[in-house]
Amino acid sequence: MHITSHTNAKDNQTTDIILEHLPTGVALYDASSLQLCQANALFHTFLSAYSALVQSRDCSTNCTFGGQLPESGLTFARLLQLVAERDAPYTGRCSILTPDNTLGWSLEIHPIHAQDGHIIQLLVTTSEIAANSPDTPSRSETSPHVPSLQAPLNCLRIIELLARKVHEALSPLAIGQTAIHILADYLPLRHIYIHTADAELQMLHLLTSSPSMKSDSQQTRQAIPYSSHSPLAEVRRTQKPIIVQNGNDHAPESSQFSFQPGTHCYICIPLYFKDQFQGTLTATFDQTLHQQGEEVQILTGCAVHLASALAQAHQHATVENKCRRLHALLDQLPLGIAVFEHDHRLSYLNSAGARISGIPASDLPPNVASQSSFFSSLKLPGQPASHIELPHIRALHGETVSPHEYAVTQPTGKQTFLRCSAAPLKGEEKLAAALLIFQNLTRDTQLEQQADFLSIASHELRTPITAIQGFVEILQMQHTQNQGPDSPRFRKALDSLHAHVQHLTRLINEMLDLTMLKHSRLPIYPSIQDLRAILTNVIETYSLVSREHRFSLKLGEQQTAEPLIGPFDKDRIIQVLNNLISNAIKYSPKGCEIEVGLRRLVDTSEEALIWVKDQGIGIAAHELPHIFERFYRASSLDRSISGLGIGLYLVNEVVMGHHGSVWVESAEGIGSTFYVRLPLCENQ
Repeated sequence: MHITSHTNAKDNQTTDIILEHLPTGVALYDASSLQLCQANALFHTFLSAYSALVQSRDCSTNCTFGGQLPESGLTFARLLQLVAERDAPYTGRCSILTPDNTLGWSLEIHPIHAQDGHIIQLLVTTSEIAANSPDTPSRSETSPHVPSLQAPLNCLRIIELLARKVHEALSPLAIGQTAIHILADYLPLRHIYIHTADAELQMLHLLTSSPSMKSDSQQTRQAIPYSSHSPLAEVRRTQKPIIVQNGNDHAPESSQFSFQPGTHCYICIPLYFKDQFQGTLTATFDQTLHQQGEEVQILTGCAVHLASALAQAHQHATVENKCRRLHALLDQLPLGIAVFEHDHRLSYLNSAGARISGIPASDLPPNVASQSSFFSSLKLPGQPASHIELPHIRALHGETVSPHEYAVTQPTGKQTFLRCSAAPLKGEEKLAAALLIFQNLTRDTQLEQQADFLSIASHELRTPITAIQGFVEILQMQHTQNQGPDSPRFRKALDSLHAHVQHLTRLINEMLDLTMLKHSRLPIYPSIQDLRAILTNVIETYSLVSREHRFSLKLGEQQTAEPLIGPFDKDRIIQVLNNLISNAIKYSPKGCEIEVGLRRLVDTSEEALIWVKDQGIGIAAHELPHIFERFYRASSLDRSISGLGIGLYLVNEVVMGHHGSVWVESAEGIGSTFYVRLPLCENQ
């Protein structure tokens, strides 16, 4: 119904006259505030008479409009509100049964729309009818509190509303409570309760009810076996509703049925969905119902959607339980399991994966920083990092990645070694996600590195020992031949013997240092030393011993004779210089120049900078972050070149023990420069 405002004063006067002489009460209410806007005399007569009768309490009513109402009643304001909210007309009867049964009313409420479609007013009409008229419901046919629903449209709207609302809920309890709330809002119910089926235990369990059920009768108790004679078990077997009026003999003979005091009608409807029993819907009324009445139609119609929603909820719960069991199983695996969505987002990580990666499983989906700091930095050992080569990225492109070893550097600087494999996950014939399986090999890698160290160490130690043994035999032979110590051959053997003994001593000392570092920091015993003098002595020694390379000592300008005094452990500083210079010799071609420099830093006069520059093979960029790690040897190195993989590790430890720092700049095929920054004494 639509209304326009194109009226004039004469039209309004004519309309008022017509309304005043209508045999029907007419009123207009504002749809927003529910305030009375206009009403004719007959409608005011109805309201006045009704109000007086209610206040005198000398009558019983089948419709309540006042402020003091029974719990299950609908107020007139509530009726207006429902029509405005649902945009549905209302038709009902209201009988005021006085002792002589002379007064009754019919009631209709229609929404009035503006031109834009929204409701602006409510049109209410009332018509007086005789209490004994055939159109007036008797006391036994009408609810004492709520008007009977007459319009089929209202019946369909209630079913549609319940169908929509119960399918929005996911849990069985939420579905049951939603259904009961809607049905109790529209039907003159005394009680309503829903039981759900348990096929495994062959039982019906009370899901929810309104009001709360405290009785332990056959119809309302918490658990009902399928084998019992309860009406609820009976409807499961017959798959048909049971309607019992006034405790008469309509109940099945096999059922144990009893009416609660005040109950006049009982209806129990089985909830079936695709031949699967989901439970029962039971309602009681304090009035009799027609077998084909709107109340029965609404309950049976709603039961179909209620069964469907419960089946959907049970299926959802089954899937969730399976997921929980699967996650519990995956959490027991020692392997890391990760799932990446098509947009590269990490959506699942099991417990082992969380421990290995350092990403808490509770933080899923993890933030981008956490993800990129671990999985995005995976790389093959000895190879530069490449986003496109990441195993899970390859799997997201449809590739199955066989197990390979990867290295990843965590934010703390700790390097972790993993064995990773990946595979695409398909859903509905298209790629949906990628599965990454990874195992922490760090412990195994460390054991392998230690095994390699022992193998290399045994070789490194055997070489000088073999040489020493050979020179000792030469000396013994010369002694038997009475050759004096002044012979050239004798002196050369002694020099070689001395050099190999020193080399052996250095190897043993490094291994001892490594053992000490395993338990604590390397011991440093500083004393006031001149760093320039230490460096000069070391270079002079190498210039005499190593004649295959040219050494160049670079001292800062105007500092040639200036001492650089600081708290240094002289033996440890010599150890650092020996390691850096011996590496430069080992990895540089014969005849190349090795530059060793020392100067006071300009930006801070309380620090000195040492550098060792060679023209050797250089170090690959991806190897640079790891060369100071224990047992690490660059993959590009010739394994025939001697070395334990602990020299630079010890250099770093010694420099840090002096509160300094060490770093390297290098380019493959060009050479490397190692820098050491050490603190000097203040105000020297």
